[in-house]
Amino acid sequence: MTNTNKFSAALAAMLVVVSALACGNLLNNQIDDFNKIVDECNAKVGEAKALADKTEDRHYALFSTHLKSMADFKAYKVKKADEAKAIDADFQKVVDMFRDVAKRFGDAQQLKVDDKMKEYAKMEQEAYAKQADAVALRTSDGKTFLDGNDPDKIMATVNKNADDHNKMIEEVKALFAKAEKFEKDNSDIFQKK
Repeated sequence: MTNTNKFSAALAAMLVVVSALACGNLLNNQIDDFNKIVDECNAKVGEAKALADKTEDRHYALFSTHLKSMADFKAYKVKKADEAKAIDADFQKVVDMFRDVAKRFGDAQQLKVDDKMKEYAKMEQEAYAKQADAVALRTSDGKTFLDGNDPDKIMATVNKNADDHNKMIEEVKALFAKAEKFEKDNSDIFQKK
């Protein structure tokens, strides 16, 4: 082998090693990006759950007051109008946060990471999208309260929304359980994170 051929062979070998290292670094950077997205999502979920819990308590207080007469109902509507609007607005903020989390898990699926990590991100995306849809059912209860004139019809609508919300939350729990099991079953992949 001539020196030129040896040099070319050595250069080619070096390029293969550099290329492999670059791909490895790209993969590691993409895993870092994936983990960053997961961390951001976890933080946003914490905020969303805290706001959802507070808003749910306020929602319960608004709709659990027992009124004795139509005059009491009308006075209560006037007194609680701002609170009803604020409850709807806060539930909408929660919906937006969960939709953003779902979107970010969609972004995580586009990264160059292990396919199982992508599959996990897809499960989380589906769960948070469904959770956003469940909370969205609560975003109009305040408006129903303000626009309605019949307390029985208002409560029938609010109760139906609550029932539909609770059914969807059961579906959400099942989706999260599936994702959690998947993560546990593939702990070797997720330990590398």
